[in-house]
Amino acid sequence: MPTVPSQHEARLDNLSRRVVGMLLQTVATAALLSILSGSASAADTATGTASFTVGTGKTGKVLDRYNAKVSATRPAKRSRNGGLVQIDAPVSSARIARTSVVRLRGGIRFSRGRRQVVFRKMELSVTSRRTVVTARVGKLKKRLFTAAGKPVIGPDGEKLSLSGAKLSVTREATVLIRKKLRLKSLPAGDFGRAFLDLRLTGGEAVLDPYFGQCGLAAVDKGIGFVPSAAPLPDLTGPQATAGEPVTWAFRNSLNAYVNGLGRIEGLDGASVNRSPAARPQEPPTGFTFGFSAGSLARNGPGVADDQAVLNGTGTIVYCAAFHGFRIAISNPAIVIDGASSRVIADVDTNILGNWTPAQRVDLAELDISSATATEPGASSVKWAGIPATLSQSGSDALRLCELSFFGAPPACLYRAGEALESLTVVADTGAG
Repeated sequence: MPTVPSQHEARLDNLSRRVVGMLLQTVATAALLSILSGSASAADTATGTASFTVGTGKTGKVLDRYNAKVSATRPAKRSRNGGLVQIDAPVSSARIARTSVVRLRGGIRFSRGRRQVVFRKMELSVTSRRTVVTARVGKLKKRLFTAAGKPVIGPDGEKLSLSGAKLSVTREATVLIRKKLRLKSLPAGDFGRAFLDLRLTGGEAVLDPYFGQCGLAAVDKGIGFVPSAAPLPDLTGPQATAGEPVTWAFRNSLNAYVNGLGRIEGLDGASVNRSPAARPQEPPTGFTFGFSAGSLARNGPGVADDQAVLNGTGTIVYCAAFHGFRIAISNPAIVIDGASSRVIADVDTNILGNWTPAQRVDLAELDISSATATEPGASSVKWAGIPATLSQSGSDALRLCELSFFGAPPACLYRAGEALESLTVVADTGAG
């Protein structure tokens, strides 16, 4: 029987569609920016240029009327582009993530006669639709520009570009410029266009292996400390099994949660199963992994003591970039071995930009004593309705308990012992 979502899970699913999505996005962004503000590493270095073509709109007209000028401070450079001033500032460092942070060298100067105000140490905060340019004026940090435009991140997560984004000067910047240059008025708003083209350089780049599927970049690379899966049992007189794929839903409530906010994708021979007439917002009914190899040991009369190891291939990727996480479960092996029955799998995660490469762990524990074991044919054994629970290693590897945020259920829903979906497996030697 499928696992019935708990009240907490139902609550989480409802909140996520309204308030929690915003809260988690804020937490994810804050966590990433916290990492970004730390000491620079080799992966932070970048090459490229940010360009601002300025002088349009009411702001440009007023500056021109007062004979105010826009120029660059080194190493940024000023040039002319179609009658407009263009400021080109070299990139000094960058981190490409859900909220990318780009630091520039040089600055922008607004001057009128001997009066001037200089915006130095410019920094870009780049999100999916909007870029905010901040800068230092003395000891104060001010929002200088905003740019409306969608950035493009390269498939390898090493490149970031922005082309012709509509640039607006902020009110807090125009107020400061007006006071410093002694202008009677200076409106905020349209001021030109913004361009950005950079590539990470130096050191070993941190690349999420599923960036192409989920669009969640890795900020840093962690080390997995979850114990490796226990050795497979030694089967007595094992017989090779025929091609029986491994089908499992894992956990329906997680499937519904991720499917509603992101997507779930099957790779390398694994497939996401859906009802024939299912709408896109309906969660999958389960997953099917390709068959790799298997063994069955018939230990005496009946099936009570029989053992089996059934190996699946392929990957299921949970993409929840909006909430700052991505999980990949690959190559599951179903082990039927009495009280030691379990599901082994490779688990690869990206939690708030921290990527932990695949670890092969005992993901779930199986209760064979509560399953229905039958012999559909002389060469096969079927275990139906096997109850499954999340193991401690599985909980640690998934890392979902790290996603703590205001408004979430009071306890993590993925601790050891939590019920997963039951599964049915068939071991068929094809003999007889």
